[in-house]
Amino acid sequence: MTPIALIYDHLRQAGIPWSVYASEKLTSNVGFALEKFSLLLKPEPHPGPYRKEPYFKDIKDFQNDLMNGELPAYAFLEPIFLSMKKEGGNDQHPQYMGTLDIDLGEYLIAAVYEALRNSSYWEKSLFVVLYDEHGGNYDHIPPPADVVNPDGKISETPAFDFTRLGVRVPAVLISPWLEKGKIDSTTYDHTSVTASIKEIFGLPEFLTKRDEAARHFGAPDYYLHTMRTDAPRTLPVPGDRETYEEYRDLWFGTKPFEELSEEVRKQLESMEGAELNDYQRQLLEFIKEDTAYPQGSEGTPHPKDLIDKALEAGGRLKQGDAAQLLHKIFGSGNDS
Repeated sequence: MTPIALIYDHLRQAGIPWSVYASEKLTSNVGFALEKFSLLLKPEPHPGPYRKEPYFKDIKDFQNDLMNGELPAYAFLEPIFLSMKKEGGNDQHPQYMGTLDIDLGEYLIAAVYEALRNSSYWEKSLFVVLYDEHGGNYDHIPPPADVVNPDGKISETPAFDFTRLGVRVPAVLISPWLEKGKIDSTTYDHTSVTASIKEIFGLPEFLTKRDEAARHFGAPDYYLHTMRTDAPRTLPVPGDRETYEEYRDLWFGTKPFEELSEEVRKQLESMEGAELNDYQRQLLEFIKEDTAYPQGSEGTPHPKDLIDKALEAGGRLKQGDAAQLLHKIFGSGNDS
């Protein structure tokens, strides 16, 4: 099977530096490839050109790269999709389990904006906030049903010809080169993002016929001729500023995480001699690697509550498959 080209492939081939910044190695979205769970635990998940560095980084590296003038031309920031007692899920899902809180998503957006706004990158940045879901609310506008099929793909069961979009989702574009408070009612779709990347960076080709036909925001006339200077350096946030700054510092690594307890270290040691299946052994190695850092350093161990859950699952399961293991670690399933 011929590998499907990604926008990242096109950027790399054109010599455009890019990085994905993420807050954790495992997210609730690994469910799309449970059969490859063992590969997801490795720094190099496939024999392709992408090593962990410089393409995949911790979210804390985003702040450092900004300060050191090393931010790549294209940066993709992943929120935290898991519910954790210390960090909290900041992907703007409503609170339906653990510490997921929409306010934390507001904090993350504010933190990224303020970091950009107060850096040397602000005058040449476009900050795009994207969503993959509409939130479940009723939409009185019917989804468009006349879009271009990506590349002749047809589904037989269920029958679908991929010429219809879904319900509307929001997107926010932030830049000193955009008109303040502008609302664009043009119909875009998710492939408008890759189409815009293609136009902005002058990539030689589109990914599919869908993004080739999509409206994009990469044309020069979409932006102002003179840069605005009225953008605020800080944003109002839900609740008090002190709470926001505590989470911001935790996510961006300006304050070190708490030391892992000796109890967790002892649990790790006790599991080494247990009869574990392949998935459990790889999970154990992943946890050990992720929590191994010199005493007193400002490393980023995995949050203690997630480790506790993983250890508990690994200790109980002897014959479980990857799906069972993930279910035990992360609790109830998530279809998003």
